Amino acid sequence: MEEKKIFVGFAVVSFVLFLVAVYTGFSQEGTPAEQEVAVTEVEAPAPATEETAEAAPAPEPTAEVAEASEEDSAAASEAAPDETAEAAPAPVKDESGFSVGETAVFDDGAVRVFVARLDAENGQARLSVNGDSVALGAGEALIVSAGATDCSVALDALTSQSAELSATCGDALPAPEGIGVGETAVLMDGQLRVFASKVDTESARLSLNGALVTLPVGGSARADLEGERCHVTLASVDRGHASVDATCAALPARSDLAGPGSTAVLTAGETAARVFVSSVDNRSDSVRLAVNGLDTTMTSEGDGITLEGGCEIVVEEVSDGQASFSLACRE
Repeated sequence: MEEKKIFVGFAVVSFVLFLVAVYTGFSQEGTPAEQEVAVTEVEAPAPATEETAEAAPAPEPTAEVAEASEEDSAAASEAAPDETAEAAPAPVKDESGFSVGETAVFDDGAVRVFVARLDAENGQARLSVNGDSVALGAGEALIVSAGATDCSVALDALTSQSAELSATCGDALPAPEGIGVGETAVLMDGQLRVFASKVDTESARLSLNGALVTLPVGGSARADLEGERCHVTLASVDRGHASVDATCAALPARSDLAGPGSTAVLTAGETAARVFVSSVDNRSDSVRLAVNGLDTTMTSEGDGITLEGGCEIVVEEVSDGQASFSLACRE
């Protein structure tokens, strides 16, 4: 009987322990709603990694942000220097009138004339012709080498606003004027022979009856003939040719020989001059002299001193420590 009570007690205790265990397990698993939440949390995708974040597209900006971006871009564009405008070449036109900063193009681009400055008051334009700076007056022309051909670039007219330019090239050009290298011009009924040995763009080397001189355009040299004194002038050069002309007059009268410390008085028409002889060097045939009281200068036999009004004093002779002079004036 006593054993039966023990057995029943044991059974009761075991049942109580079983209930406790069941209750404890149920509390750990939670209610069905809590279990559903737990499952949802487990199945939710993991947070994005760095690689995923980089690959993900950026969110579209809001209207407010987009407007701000456009305003910033516009401000940056206004603030940025206009490099394109600074680097842009000068405009090129094929018309006759060209303003400062414009370029005239001739002969399929072989000749380019850039207008640098216009001076309508003095009738001149400063041009850059194929890179060379030149000044041309209205009505003047310039010969330019354009590869295998030559062109004559002319400033036909100009105003304060534009210059009218034209060009004639190649076969359309007239034949060059003057004598070429190796040719001779015969002047004064054959008494004066001018031989061209070299012709540049602005000068020429010439032989005047055997006397070699180099003249710039517009320059002149003296040549004496029998009973006459001539002045040969290089009038112009044109594509390797030189144009020359000569003016002659009767030989001027010579003064008497004058030594150091003396004065020679010269006259030519209404012009008079006083030549003071300071020293004479027989070895170099040179004279130190002063004209009309001005500073002294050293001059050799045959050379001249140009005065105002187209007059010239020439050292005619140096002999025995003395010198003689002449004065001539060109009309």
